[in-house]
Amino acid sequence: MKSTLPSRHNIMARFVVTYGLYIAVLLALWAYVQIEFVYIVPVIAVLCAVGYYSYRTNVSILARAPKMSSDDFAPYIGIARTDIEDTGTVRIRGELWNARSETRIPNGSEVVVEDVEGLTLLVREKAPTEGA
Repeated sequence: MKSTLPSRHNIMARFVVTYGLYIAVLLALWAYVQIEFVYIVPVIAVLCAVGYYSYRTNVSILARAPKMSSDDFAPYIGIARTDIEDTGTVRIRGELWNARSETRIPNGSEVVVEDVEGLTLLVREKAPTEGA
């Protein structure tokens, strides 16, 4: 799956455009409304500081490894929280997920994740001989 998160470059471009517009508005106020320049400079400085902090925070969040990706599910074993006749719900790693199975799985049974389709897990009932 390709990540839909914005890249570092995309975040920087948004920062430049957004804060460039803020600065342009402040300079227009200075030029046309005759607000003294001494009031404009601190406002520009504060806006740039807040924008830079926001940019750094976004980049650091994007740099973190995801807690779970769709590739992680394949080896997991979970518990069926509802009867799964075609669709149902399973608990995997403490989270509830929609699940689909080709066979009926009773509520409370252990299930093994075989594949992921979007936000739905494809599961099968765990055989008694399978290890944890």
